[in-house]
Amino acid sequence: MEDGGVLTNRAQAEHLLGNQWGMMNETGSFPGQSWLWLYTFWYQIKPFSTSANGDILVIAVMAIMSLALILVPFIPGVRDLPRLIPVYRLIWREHYRRA
Repeated sequence: MEDGGVLTNRAQAEHLLGNQWGMMNETGSFPGQSWLWLYTFWYQIKPFSTSANGDILVIAVMAIMSLALILVPFIPGVRDLPRLIPVYRLIWREHYRRA
């Protein structure tokens, strides 16, 4: 997006050029793009790092993982795990002690 150097100069002043920062750059007091690690993680692993269709593969993997996360309450074996492994009792033990 070069506009006669105007946008390039503005990006350079804000330290936002591609050679100045990576995906996880934090500008000012903003938290940065921490959600991008979920996507950029896959680009470090073969076959995603070597494939010509790496972007499509990463998006497909993230779509499948998102769908699995959305469907957790409907998967019989997975939805019963909190009842079978009561880790929540450790977290809420003070509450259960008072109750």
